[in-house]
This record gives sequence, C-alpha cells and structure tokens, in this order.
Amino acid sequence: MKSAGRLCLLTALIMTVLMSVSARAGRDCPLPDSKSAVGLCEKIAQPVPEDAGVRAGEYVFFGRYPQTASGDDDTPVEWLVLEVRDGKALLLSRYGLDSQKFDRAAGSGSWIYCSVRTWLNETFFEKAFTPEEQRLIVPTAVDDSPVWNTPGQTDAQDHVFLLSYAEADRYFGISYENRDRLRTAPTDYAKAAGAYSLVPIRGAGDPDEAWWWLRSPGKEAKTAAAVNTDGTIRSVPTHWAGGCVRPAIWVTLVPGLFR
Repeated sequence: MKSAGRLCLLTALIMTVLMSVSARAGRDCPLPDSKSAVGLCEKIAQPVPEDAGVRAGEYVFFGRYPQTASGDDDTPVEWLVLEVRDGKALLLSRYGLDSQKFDRAAGSGSWIYCSVRTWLNETFFEKAFTPEEQRLIVPTAVDDSPVWNTPGQTDAQDHVFLLSYAEADRYFGISYENRDRLRTAPTDYAKAAGAYSLVPIRGAGDPDEAWWWLRSPGKEAKTAAAVNTDGTIRSVPTHWAGGCVRPAIWVTLVPGLFR
C-alpha cells in the first residue's frame, strides 16, 4: 500500500511539472494562432548549435526585396555574415539594396533623428521580411560611434540599422590596404531609385560600384560618414541623394533559417 501511495504521489508531481512547463511555454511564445507562428515556436524550442552551421565571412539568404530596375520582383536578399555569437548572427546586405538620403530634412547627422533610420525600421522592415522572419530579428541597442570627435547619441534601439564607423573598422579593417573589402555594388533597383553608380576601370566584367551610408555623424554639422566607391571613408551632407543603403540586422539562429 505504501508503494502504491508513493507511486500516486510521484505521478501527481510529474503531471504538475508538465502542466507548469506547458503554461510557461504559452507565456514565453505569445504568438498569433497561425501556421507560421506555430512553426516559429517549434523552431525556437529546438536546441541548436552555437553557430547553427553558420560562419563569419559566409553569404546567406534571408528575406526578400526588389532588385530589378522595374521593382516588380521578389528576390531573396543576400547577406554577408559579419559575426556569430550567443546563438545570433550579425548580417550586412551584400549589395546596396536601395537609395535613400541620410536625412531628408538635412538634419544634424544624428542617427537618432535621421529619416533613413525611420525608413529602415518601418518601410524596409515591413517590406523585406515576413512576420515570422521579423520575430527572429533581434532589437539591438546602437550608438552613433563618432568618427571625428563629433557628439553622438547612444539610446537607439533598432531592428534594422546601418553599420557605424567602428563596426565597419572592426569587421573590414578600415585602411588603404583593405579598401576593396568595403566596396559594394548597387542592385538595379537601387540604381533606379537614384543610387550613384560608377563603372570601374579595373575590368569590363566588374560590377558597378556605389557609395553607402554609415550611421556615424560626419566631420561637420549636418554631415554623416559614408564609404566611398573606392572603399575609403568620407563625410557627406545628410541631404545628399545617391547614397546606397546596406541594412544590418542581428538574427536569432534557428534550424533551417538560411536557404
């Protein structure tokens, strides 16, 4: 009888624990009742290796964005993996995906108030990623990371952002010798949107080159840092047109994330 009593007690304890875990899982994943949301919960619940098979320096596909001149396509976005840590990966678009002014109002050059920050976290975020993909993009605290001792802000929290000067230096090594690593090409969609495009003289088969914005403030008031077509850094008026946007995101690594 005592053994039977202990068995009943043990069974009751196990059921209590299971019910508690199930309830906690429901609270930790408050997603809408949809197939994609359920699939995401299942993915997040699966244990994954620290790097999920992804290495810095590799290229992966995630999200979709127009890349033809007509803009009527839905092309997978190719990203360069800059860093992998703590079950997340930092991605930078391989190409200049669009063309935007740093700030349409010719503002001070502060990332906090610039129009391209709003565009990235609203227009681009909604257009490039499905709701399921959006849930995998980690809100990230970013700062201005000044280059020329200009004052910066440090309280931005964004899903999508531009690299700072310090990050560009960390991942590419800003120097004359490394300038080729910082060069990028604009998509046809970006060129149709007004991106400046330079045909290189190194070879007829080489892609066009574009200049692209960083989020750090520039040398003077109302300027921002940018990467020139030759891979060098310069200070550009925030209202200038022609600059490319290379979005950056931190994503949570889950099984089967990248195609």
